[in-house]
Amino acid sequence: MNFIKRFFIVLASVLLLSSCLSFRDQTQLDWPEGLPPITYYISSYEQDPINKQYVSLSEYLLWVKRLYLGWQLYRSGWLELSNDLAETIVESANKDIAKEKLALIGRVVSPEWAKHRKLSTIKTRHLIIWGNALYQSPANDEQLEVIDKVLADAKLLIGRQLSPKQILADRYYPQAALLYIEDPFQ
Repeated sequence: MNFIKRFFIVLASVLLLSSCLSFRDQTQLDWPEGLPPITYYISSYEQDPINKQYVSLSEYLLWVKRLYLGWQLYRSGWLELSNDLAETIVESANKDIAKEKLALIGRVVSPEWAKHRKLSTIKTRHLIIWGNALYQSPANDEQLEVIDKVLADAKLLIGRQLSPKQILADRYYPQAALLYIEDPFQ
């Protein structure tokens, strides 16, 4: 009788373990092309035990995908914005530099923004301001300058060397200071 009991315990354990592995494999199979590897995000998630108390891995990965691909509230994701902006640059060497830096911004911002809103230093309002600044940068042929500014500010914000309140539209395009637009996120 003891042997049969052990057999069923081992069998149940093996089945449970295989279902967990197949879930992770399925998550990896569903990972969209063009995004950094899923292992980058799993590692980032695993290194933050406080965030793990608030957000499941699948929810965290969903927010990463939303940042890159867009969703109902913000249809244009980071991939589309990056591609559209790079296409506005004529010189191929500068276009390649822009693509690399935009990809780096995505890798820097996405793991932080995907955290629970109470823990993340990158808020949706920052993404909107940065996205608008990047979309407006071709008007003055300032794509690389604005990309560099957004990248620097994202790193400073994550490193808590820049106050979130300093991320305002006029930081990236001074003409925004001429128009008073109430910030709904304040």
